[in-house]
Amino acid sequence: MNTTNKHKNITDYAVSEDGIELFIDHVVLAGKNGKKGYFCIGCGNEMVAVKNYGDHRNYFRHYGNNGANNKCTWSSETYRHYIAKLELKSYKRVKLPTIWKHSPDFSEKVVIRRFGKNDNSYFNGLNVISGFAHAHRAENEMYFYMVNGVVHYSEQKNRPVTFDKGTLIQPDVTFFNNKNEPALFIEVVATHKPDFEKIAKLVSIGIDTIEILVPKDSKENIIKTIRHESKRTKWTFSSDAHRVKWGDCISKPGKVIQRSNDEDRGTGGEPCCIAEINSAERVFYSFMGSGEFKSAKGRIEKQKRKIEGYVAKEFRRRRKNIKRRREVNYNIRTELERKRSDIENKHFKLEKRYRVRKSQIRADIKRQLSSRDRRLIEAREVRASIIYGERRKSVEERRKRVGQRREFIEAKKRKFKKQFDTEIRAINAINSGSYQGVIRQWRELQERINREVQREFSKLRKSVAETYRKTIAQESE
Repeated sequence: MNTTNKHKNITDYAVSEDGIELFIDHVVLAGKNGKKGYFCIGCGNEMVAVKNYGDHRNYFRHYGNNGANNKCTWSSETYRHYIAKLELKSYKRVKLPTIWKHSPDFSEKVVIRRFGKNDNSYFNGLNVISGFAHAHRAENEMYFYMVNGVVHYSEQKNRPVTFDKGTLIQPDVTFFNNKNEPALFIEVVATHKPDFEKIAKLVSIGIDTIEILVPKDSKENIIKTIRHESKRTKWTFSSDAHRVKWGDCISKPGKVIQRSNDEDRGTGGEPCCIAEINSAERVFYSFMGSGEFKSAKGRIEKQKRKIEGYVAKEFRRRRKNIKRRREVNYNIRTELERKRSDIENKHFKLEKRYRVRKSQIRADIKRQLSSRDRRLIEAREVRASIIYGERRKSVEERRKRVGQRREFIEAKKRKFKKQFDTEIRAINAINSGSYQGVIRQWRELQERINREVQREFSKLRKSVAETYRKTIAQESE
């Protein structure tokens, strides 16, 4: 039983209390396994160095409650992958492996190009010195794609939107030559090798690609492997091997044919790209015409019809529920309207009863008054009527006297006017002679009459005004 399966978040790396990075095998060889101040690089929680025996490997695991319940996603494979990419970008050189051309049945192979210690040449615009390709510039995880058959690339943060289908790829590291052209792709393999889909995209783009297998070792040894070893470097795709035919290779004099082995499959850059894809294509088309595929297709169609039936049934059920809910809502609204009408009728009847009851109470109160109170009220009413009658009678008498006085004045006025007219006629009858004394007498008489008339009228006005004021005062009391 593998004891590492008992714990989650196991890793090969940790850091000490001083911040020094540690590899599990070095810790175990030094006899410092156990809980001795090791901490996770990802989450910072305390870890324990576990030493195993036999075929089981050593590892770090999270300590105590930080173990099975820990949500740390940091992994050794990702860390090794990161170290290798960072080193390739900064070092900007890599050892190129030998390019092989394999026979159609993968049984034989010949050398296309060998990069030795004395090889100082060029490869896709890269300077090759002692078998190492030197890049003018190195970038990590850039996007490469094709638009109308032309290769384009963009930065990691700018993912393209439009591109030819099946051409978008993101290699781990890209080496550029002095013309700023992509010359070499590098795939860093920590656990999984590039799949068939990725290899097919590499073939479409046509840029040479190698893969480097990162060892499970310390950071120093990983960097050493990247810089100096070529045993862990293999071709994933080589344009030279892909372009040359097998017949042309063996027909050239001096070519040594060697036997291929299982490790050579996929190391020359050509078999895994062409043969494996063609094999997968043949398997796909043979499966499409097989009875198993037809049977599976029939089962899928049957399941599809069954699901469509379920969907139609569910649709009818929901439509029926909606109709029932609408009916319920209509009934509820009708009932609410009826209740509102009943409440309004009850309120109207209640108000009517209140008014009737109010009048009844007033009548009862009036009936319940004592006889003494009734007599007092009657006396007050009689007194009020008498006072009102007397005041009214006094006003009528005053009005009568005013009318009589007015008639007297009018009669006197008529008398004076009659005398005046007589004297005028007498004056007009005199035709000649000295009548200055008569005229003076007439004028004096006219002035005296006017003065008397004015005096009488002023007296009458004062009397009428005084009478009116007294009448108004009495009525207001």
